[in-house]
Amino acid sequence: MRVRWRHGHPWRTVAIVSQRQSRYATNGDTVRELRDRAGYSLREFARLVGTDPTHLSRIENAKGQPSNKLRNAIAKALGVDIDRIAPRENGAV
Repeated sequence: MRVRWRHGHPWRTVAIVSQRQSRYATNGDTVRELRDRAGYSLREFARLVGTDPTHLSRIENAKGQPSNKLRNAIAKALGVDIDRIAPRENGAV
């Protein structure tokens, strides 16, 4: 794998490491679908869960992962179990 550098940082490596830090991988499509069903705009929902709209957009487009705290806030705001938006990876305990 070729690592590209962006602003002095190996962004591909950073993305891979950050995705492995949690036992959950958030399903951005599910988050977007549930947010739309609940009637929230991206900006409204980002404000509700305490994050930036840009970060929430990256989560929904599978270009970023939320912290565990944010993942829990998203599930709570949508009124769903965390497993609905972030199913456990195979083999996770």
